[in-house]
Amino acid sequence: AQGYRPRAGGGEATLSRPLTGMEIYNLAGDVYEDGKLWVALKGLSLPPKIFFKSVFDKPENYLRRWDSLLKSQPTQPVVGIGAVDAHQKVRLFGRAVDKYDTMFKVVQTHVWTAKLSSRDILDALAQGHVYVGFGLVRPVRNFLFWAEKDEQKWLMGDTLEYSGNLKLKVYVPGGGEIRILRDGQVIYENRAESAEIKPEGPGIYRVEVYYKKKLWILSNPVYLN
Repeated sequence: AQGYRPRAGGGEATLSRPLTGMEIYNLAGDVYEDGKLWVALKGLSLPPKIFFKSVFDKPENYLRRWDSLLKSQPTQPVVGIGAVDAHQKVRLFGRAVDKYDTMFKVVQTHVWTAKLSSRDILDALAQGHVYVGFGLVRPVRNFLFWAEKDEQKWLMGDTLEYSGNLKLKVYVPGGGEIRILRDGQVIYENRAESAEIKPEGPGIYRVEVYYKKKLWILSNPVYLN
């Protein structure tokens, strides 16, 4: 992603160029929102999985900022990813709290690509062919959000022209509460394994999926011009 430039003399940063990517969830940021003392007490008394479930929250502020960026940069997609931000530097009585094997089970960025080479994975990330899954809530694989028209398909992250015969489709292995959003506002909601809608006009369409009332999956958008 690029690129913030500090304001002369300090103060809030400004955009020097359009952003191309953003962390729409950061585990470390989520944990420390509860306050370091309270986090330390829970970290000492709770098993890791229960601890992370107790501090996990939907990243409302991150998502509002993302939706705002998406609308303010109509010609520049902003790829959303999930981050763990683990460094194994947070220790209580010599024990690492932010262990890699524990934290990487909480949130993952899943990439749709035909090949697993570094180049192909980076290309898929740049194109937004990715979604964020919260494995802490429930393991997820093969979620898909795409646009379809006349037997042609466009994956999440892609941009295309709006037309009346266009469909947006969602597939959620195992099912969940599917919400489709347009420009940050929910326009469809249903508990199912799949969903299909005809968009009513241009906009930035993305998907959120919930499992047992917990945020489970965040898609990248399909951009309809």
